[in-house]
Amino acid sequence: MTRDDSSLPRGADRALRAGAVALAIGTGARLSIEPANPIREALVGGPAASLADAASIAVTAVLAAAACLSMTRRARLGMAGIAAAAICLDIATMWTRPEGALLVPISHAARWLAPLAFVVANSGRASALPRARTLLAIAAAATFAGHGIKAFQAPPNFVAYLDCACRLATGSACAGHIANDLLVGIGVVDLLVAALVLAGRPGLRLALAWMVVWGAATAVIRTVHGGLEAWPLTVERVLNAAAPLALLLLMPAEAPEN
Repeated sequence: MTRDDSSLPRGADRALRAGAVALAIGTGARLSIEPANPIREALVGGPAASLADAASIAVTAVLAAAACLSMTRRARLGMAGIAAAAICLDIATMWTRPEGALLVPISHAARWLAPLAFVVANSGRASALPRARTLLAIAAAATFAGHGIKAFQAPPNFVAYLDCACRLATGSACAGHIANDLLVGIGVVDLLVAALVLAGRPGLRLALAWMVVWGAATAVIRTVHGGLEAWPLTVERVLNAAAPLALLLLMPAEAPEN
């Protein structure tokens, strides 16, 4: 990936580009193979069925083009395109699935705020990097807060992922009441690290490191649970770990103690 015109440190630059490209690839693949994606659900019915398919193809094409641009010197344009596509998909999801609609843009905040942070960081303004750090902090905190609130509700897919993890770790299933208790604990931790990231020091580095590990783990468990055909669900969540990683890499070094 080229970064000739990037104002970001190399590590943060690569983390954001890789996460955004992964999001574009995963989301594009999901739109192509899922018979009931948010766009089709929003437009399906009668003559609109063909329009729904055309819209899915159009969004997939935009994501593909934006992913390619994100690896060039026109990365800002590509990142902006990925952020716009993510916002449109969230709106479609909120339209077709009104239950818990407010949590959608919150739990998906990294998908659209992290690419926007890249755009801001490379805007050439004096305050660009501090503003980018703020956007990344909001992205990481909102994503974890949204998932923490969902964990309290114990949705079936969360229970299934937790059961899968228990089987891998212990070789046995996770009892229903234990799964619910564990999800409450996970929700508390998610909200705690989100609060730490928004509040800043102390504990910010530790909270971000946990976000990177947990964000990667919860992405991977989707493919472990669903099999190789579920790979888009993992790939499109790379930014859940990449956004806090980029923020961690953007943090200034601690001043040495006297």
